[in-house]
Amino acid sequence: MGRYFLPEEGVAGKDHVAIITHKLWQGYFASDPNIIGKQIHLNGDLYTVIGVQTPGQPDRLVRQIVLPFVFTPEQMSHDVHWLVVLGRLKPGVTIAQANADMDTVSRHLGEIYPKSNKGWSVSVEPLKNDFLDPGVRTGLWFLLGAVGFVL
Repeated sequence: MGRYFLPEEGVAGKDHVAIITHKLWQGYFASDPNIIGKQIHLNGDLYTVIGVQTPGQPDRLVRQIVLPFVFTPEQMSHDVHWLVVLGRLKPGVTIAQANADMDTVSRHLGEIYPKSNKGWSVSVEPLKNDFLDPGVRTGLWFLLGAVGFVL
């Protein structure tokens, strides 16, 4: 229901919009069909609900509300290196090409901000590499093999 974020909502001051999970919509908001456009309180601020996600994987996550990822100029820091970004490659672009492009970007950032970004790099990986912990993935393969053997 509703919509996803608009580009202009990715700007500080216009970012007080939220998308909620289907589970939160059903449980906390009693499946209110008029939830779109209503305001909710988060951390002392008002946010307008613009969308409800379809039922599925997001319902199993701890996070039940999605907000635009916006920084004010005061919050900008080049000393923090924890950001994980998900994206889709253009058709025909390989992971190797994307990694080469990101290497160029990270080298450029190292030149502009040598104090905080020199020596840091970026990696592009398929989403499947981050979806499950490697130990869990290995365990699931063994379980699949055992089930196959029993059958």
